[in-house]
Amino acid sequence: MGLDEDRLITGLKNITPSLTLDESAGRGWHAVLCPEPEQLSACAALLLEHGFYLVFITAVHVSPACEVVYQFAHYKSPFRINLRVAAGEGRSIPSIAGIYQGAAWHEREAYDFFGIEFQGHPGLKPIILTREEKGRCPLLKQGQQLK
Repeated sequence: MGLDEDRLITGLKNITPSLTLDESAGRGWHAVLCPEPEQLSACAALLLEHGFYLVFITAVHVSPACEVVYQFAHYKSPFRINLRVAAGEGRSIPSIAGIYQGAAWHEREAYDFFGIEFQGHPGLKPIILTREEKGRCPLLKQGQQLK
């Protein structure tokens, strides 16, 4: 089954109007969405329904808080989608580990390095840092170093 791009784009726009779409000279599509945290699970579920897999999750510390970046790609079509979700100053967003099992490890890494809480995560505990380093959040910029 191929990708029904029109149905996917319509579904994503129904969830969040922040969709920007770019066709890269015949090499495929690239889309960026900036959903609100409460829209994240719906976006992830729709992408799974359309045959997308999770490539990675990472975070970026921007003033004054963090942004979590999710990249998804399609198995059969040259289509990549980035979701950029603001974690806010409280640094908490919903987990998508219940939708994409592989997200659990990536979310734990973001928790370790940025202190982002993933609500509903099945086992949110440090994955790299020691117990003594818990809460240290080494990738957060401090003071003058904040971008």
